[in-house]
Order: sequence, then structure tokens, then C-alpha cells
Amino acid sequence: MAKSKAQAQETVTVKKTVKCPYCHKNTSVVPADDYRPIFADCTVCGKRFIAQRIREGIEALKIESASVLENPDRREIELSQGDEE
Repeated sequence: MAKSKAQAQETVTVKKTVKCPYCHKNTSVVPADDYRPIFADCTVCGKRFIAQRIREGIEALKIESASVLENPDRREIELSQGDEE
């Protein structure tokens, strides 16, 4: 049975090229379907960095300079906490 167009699109992964924030060489990442940040590993230097969609494309950030909402691990914690007053 042939796949529908919607099913075929779900299985397609789109790689984007970004500059690694550490070695400044081009590397490929597969960004999240939404605008949430993800961790990515540079294929050149091997360092882990944060990649997130922005209006103009993909932004690559050093983990140590990312804000709480840009870091995928810290974002989950921050967004899950309610108003504690």
C-alpha cells in the first residue's frame, strides 16, 4: 500500500547547515519540528552546542552562554514550574 503525502512528509528529516559556535566550521543539524532548542554535535570538532530555529534560519549557541530558555535541559525545568507564590 502506498504512503499518503502526509505520512511521507513525517518521515523526511531535513538537515540544515550551521556554523559551529566553537570551531566556526560548517556542520549539519536536524532541527526540531517546532521552535524549541535542541542539542547538536559538531561533525568537525565534536563539541555539543545548542541549535534552535529562528525566523531567519537556524541559530547555533554555545551551551555555557545560552539563556535558561535556550538550553533544552534547563528549559524543561523552567517551563514545568508553576507560580510558586
